[in-house]
Amino acid sequence: MAVLVLLGIIAVGPGRILRAGQTAINKMVIFTMVLEKIERFYITERDPNALMEQAIKGLVSDLDPYSSYLPAAEFNAWKRRSQGYSGVGLNYRVQSGRLVVTSVLNNSPAAEKGVRTGDQIVRLDGKMVEFLDSADLDAILQDDSRPSVQLHIERAGAGLITVELMKRHLVLPSIAAAFMITDSTGYVKITRFTEATAAELDRTMTELGRQAPKSLLLDLRDNPGGLLLSAVQTADRFLRPDRVIVSTAGRTAESFSRHVSTHNRKYPPLPMIVLVNEGSASDSEILAAALQEWDRALIVGRPTFGKGSVQTEYTFQDGSALLLTTAVYFTPLGRSLQKIRNDEGGAKSYRTPKGRIVQAEAGVQPDVLLDVDQPAMSETLKKILMAPQNPLLRFVESRSSTQISSTALSFCRHYAVSETMLQSFYDAMKREGFAFSSRDRRQNDQLVRFMLKREIAGVNWGEEGRAMVTAFSDQQVHKSLSYLNKARALTF
Repeated sequence: MAVLVLLGIIAVGPGRILRAGQTAINKMVIFTMVLEKIERFYITERDPNALMEQAIKGLVSDLDPYSSYLPAAEFNAWKRRSQGYSGVGLNYRVQSGRLVVTSVLNNSPAAEKGVRTGDQIVRLDGKMVEFLDSADLDAILQDDSRPSVQLHIERAGAGLITVELMKRHLVLPSIAAAFMITDSTGYVKITRFTEATAAELDRTMTELGRQAPKSLLLDLRDNPGGLLLSAVQTADRFLRPDRVIVSTAGRTAESFSRHVSTHNRKYPPLPMIVLVNEGSASDSEILAAALQEWDRALIVGRPTFGKGSVQTEYTFQDGSALLLTTAVYFTPLGRSLQKIRNDEGGAKSYRTPKGRIVQAEAGVQPDVLLDVDQPAMSETLKKILMAPQNPLLRFVESRSSTQISSTALSFCRHYAVSETMLQSFYDAMKREGFAFSSRDRRQNDQLVRFMLKREIAGVNWGEEGRAMVTAFSDQQVHKSLSYLNKARALTF
């Protein structure tokens, strides 16, 4: 049966095996014989399905770094990140036979029913959590065939709470945070490009617009990309009409495309800085390059990753999928951002409409190279952050003083971790076996204060609160604002 499945997968391309010639057919016959020998005679019994998946992965791994074969479970996880999932909007960790809620997705069923960070779920649909494995948890919380789920929650000061949540399609948010980082500059951090990114950005820009920003800081750092069309739609909202955003080319006619901005530009032409780094890849590079080459934004930060290829998704009957590189993309000026190999010579220069020089190097090269030294982290703090039960978050959750009544923005601007809380944290960590030396404390006091403040924000406002505290504490963010005059020069 396993052999039939593999032959079915390979035969999906019309006539491909026949075109490959008799040699390929002979190799397929040999492959089935090898598999049959392993199944019958290998010293230990092996799962034939697992062997087949490894064989397919081995075949694809010889192509390029970005083509991949995803078994059904991995493909479902990939779709969850880019296309959404059926669920209730909870992130959690397993601790002492309970699910401890670590964040709640905004506008999700869990958020609407008042589930909070720090809540401890002891039963799901009447079943004790301590007796459920990860597959059981996924089935109860995400399986489409179960339209609802009942939670029994223990909450400090409130006893046992029962909540019934109806599942619905949820898309992971693309925008981690959006707020006025100064009185005149709006800040937007996009973490991924999904089918909902453009609509999400429209809502965000409308809300920011009510605060009359004079400039915009768009943070694409550590954004690995996602859906090509999403990045195109985002660029379209910032560019004048009839501007090429990106083009693609490959072996087949279907791989050739050209995306041009429309007459539907939604956002005012505010001076804009785009922050990038080596974690900005693929679709975030497409957006950054389009804004750079049309002189729409000043690119600040570190060179981006350099992924200039497009993957097409091919799905199969068993729920698995092949993500196959079918094209390369080119920026408006015709640059390829793919990492340059040593044998390809030097980088070619291009000139933007306003005369700026950009290089066809690996990734997008910032107009302003800006790096900030990161504080060194003591070994004790590293161990705390790597501990499976997250002692830092547990410390924050255990303190009633971390329940904040102000707004997230006011908290970010004005709240400071007190000496009393800092000492209490060090004492609590010592009781758990993580003793800080005097040198550790001198080295990491400010970093620990930041981490405590970030987790307090997370307890009160979820992932958005964490992202806001991170941005306010980010020296690269604040240093980039000093280049707004250069960004203004591009706008006028």
